[in-house]
Amino acid sequence: MDVHYFQRYHQKENVSTGNVILLLSRLYHYSPQKFHSLLDDIFEDKFSMLDTGVKFSSQIKRGNSVPDGIISQKSFNIIIETKLNNSFDTEQLKSHLNNFEHENYQILLTLDPNELTEQIKTKIYKEIELYNNIEGQKIYHSHLTFEGLIKKVREQININQDWELTDIINDFEEYCNHDKLLSNTKYVIRAVPVGATYDENIKYKMYHAPTNFGFVNQTYLALYKNKSIKAVGKIIKAVEADVLNGTVESKNGEVLDPSQKQIIKIVSELGMTHGWEINKEHTFYFVDNFYETEYIKKSKYPIQSSKRLDARVITGNANINSAEDIAKAINGKEW
Repeated sequence: MDVHYFQRYHQKENVSTGNVILLLSRLYHYSPQKFHSLLDDIFEDKFSMLDTGVKFSSQIKRGNSVPDGIISQKSFNIIIETKLNNSFDTEQLKSHLNNFEHENYQILLTLDPNELTEQIKTKIYKEIELYNNIEGQKIYHSHLTFEGLIKKVREQININQDWELTDIINDFEEYCNHDKLLSNTKYVIRAVPVGATYDENIKYKMYHAPTNFGFVNQTYLALYKNKSIKAVGKIIKAVEADVLNGTVESKNGEVLDPSQKQIIKIVSELGMTHGWEINKEHTFYFVDNFYETEYIKKSKYPIQSSKRLDARVITGNANINSAEDIAKAINGKEW
């Protein structure tokens, strides 16, 4: 069983916020420089330069004196509010504004799986503008999606050096995927370890896993073997099926054609030769084709259960949209 950095199996928004705080905290403890660089990136549209780092000075005149040394840092306060369906309450946000105390940088950060509607964005802007005028504050509002946060954190990471951070952001992305916090899944690749079944997967253009593994919200499957992704395919159908007395029964409403039913029966029988019982409580993932490649995992530990990857990140192509193109783009590369 994999050990996770971030909590799962809950439905509370405050735990989502807690996991975001944990992510940012881990980034800070790993590298304060990367943390401050992330803040600068997130809020670059609000400040030309978010100067939050510690400054070390000597023999600087302050007023009528010249201290031998000064260690200083500008103050900042980031108040975070998370919702899961754009259901931001302006009255609640107004009450949050009382937590600011005339810091150098004051930011109300909203988090949601989706971008804000223009109506909500306008309401928040007007409430903050009114509060600033009355209280003499300089509070700004910024909004991030969970996908946007992941992207910005990844931009701070060198995947060939920051292995611990890479594992952390991968697990955070897995958590977001598990809790349906990611709005765009068309670039998601699910890398799954295979061993003895690799040739069968290639031949039948199919992969199977226990349904309770919870593989959801992915567009592509990648077959992983011997510390390398060996093939990539685009999912065309995912069906939970039981095989009873030679009859294949779909459990999730997906319609199977005769050839797919036959493949499930064959694979179920082959499973017995591997010592597996896959004729019930399993999901079968059919792909258009598996395109072979060689994407070598350079970091120390192999994939244990599965790994969620972003096709745009690993290929460097923001518009990539086919398994064949992904396989070509990553072939011969390391991660």
